Amino acid sequence: MTNDPPVLVILGGVNGGGINGAGKSSVVRVMAQAAILAPAIFLDPDKVTAEILAKRPDLDPAAANFAGLRFVSQEINRLLGARQSFMTG
Repeated sequence: MTNDPPVLVILGGVNGGGINGAGKSSVVRVMAQAAILAPAIFLDPDKVTAEILAKRPDLDPAAANFAGLRFVSQEINRLLGARQSFMTG
C-alpha cells in the first residue's frame, strides 16, 4: 500500500485513437472548464498547435502539428512522473 495520491488520466483519441470530429476533445474540454475533474490539467494538442501557429504564422501547419504533439507528449511524461492528474483530448 502506498500513500501516493491517486492519479487520473483521461486520453481522448491521442495518436489516432478515435475518429476526427467525433467530439472527444470537446467533451474533455467541457469537463476541464467546468472543473469537474479539478485539479486535473487539460492538454489539448489542437490548442497547442494553434498557439504555435499564432506565434509563428510562417511555420508549415504539419510542423506546427508535430511540435504541438511533441509538447503534449513531453507534458504527459512530466505529469506522469510528478503523479499529477491530467486529461488530453
